[in-house]
Amino acid sequence: MAERLPYDPRQMLRSQRLPRPTKTAWPPAWSKVSFWLFLGGWLAASGLVALGFQTPERWRWMELIFPWLAALAALGALAQRVPTQNAVGVGFIVLVLTSGVVACDVTTGIPFGVIHYTERAEPLLFDRFPVWVPFWWVAILVSSRETARLILQPRRHHRAYGLWILGGAALLAVLTDLSWESYGVRVRSLWLWHTSERMVCWYSAPWVNFLGWAVVALVTLGFAMPWFINKHPRPAAPRLAPALVWALINLHYTIGNATRGLWLAAGVGLAAVGLVFGFAWHGAKHPAPLPVAPLPMKA
Repeated sequence: MAERLPYDPRQMLRSQRLPRPTKTAWPPAWSKVSFWLFLGGWLAASGLVALGFQTPERWRWMELIFPWLAALAALGALAQRVPTQNAVGVGFIVLVLTSGVVACDVTTGIPFGVIHYTERAEPLLFDRFPVWVPFWWVAILVSSRETARLILQPRRHHRAYGLWILGGAALLAVLTDLSWESYGVRVRSLWLWHTSERMVCWYSAPWVNFLGWAVVALVTLGFAMPWFINKHPRPAAPRLAPALVWALINLHYTIGNATRGLWLAAGVGLAAVGLVFGFAWHGAKHPAPLPVAPLPMKA
């Protein structure tokens, strides 16, 4: 006579079935609109930069539209994963904190170094503070954080997953700044660095600037971390919108650097875009499997 099992295998399999999702998470309409507006602005701005077109002084205000569209697109990409109020909260926190950091730097030279914004960076508040720079910070930090999350999707069940995201976001923000510094100084003449000849620099930007970028990114994103968490997630596949926003921002700077013959900066920017987007694509297509619940045993 066969030995009787202490549990029913069919009952065990039925208990392991997951409930079928009743509703799939769809991104809000404004997130799609913001991305297409940003893409249109990117095509126009990058095309003008590639042609070497210099905006007349009376039309210079139009250059401010692009960083606003970039910030809106980054928050729209975030809103595909978290509620809209969370995305708005993240944007407000990053905008306020980075505005304070930029204001402190233009006044004291801390934490990035002594910098002077030129007339091409107008409008300048109190002839020092560029009102459009914090919007670039929002676009870069938010897209860097969400791109790092995509890259680390295969390791999202690791204990240090949150710390890895912060570190990866800081690294991606510094990579973006490598292209932005050469673009702002040599291509658009937006600012000037006051550094000594003995200091290690990257296209006149001091090394402490990149250290400051990493620290500010870590602190700002760490402070905004609760708003990046979706407390009521719905089943949805990872989307590549944040990585696309990050890649397009870097490609814009890379195109400008290439048109001025800044081949080192252009090469670094192009390599960064290719590697980061490739890792983000892999992470989105190969997410980590869900943890398996232990099998119930009957006496």
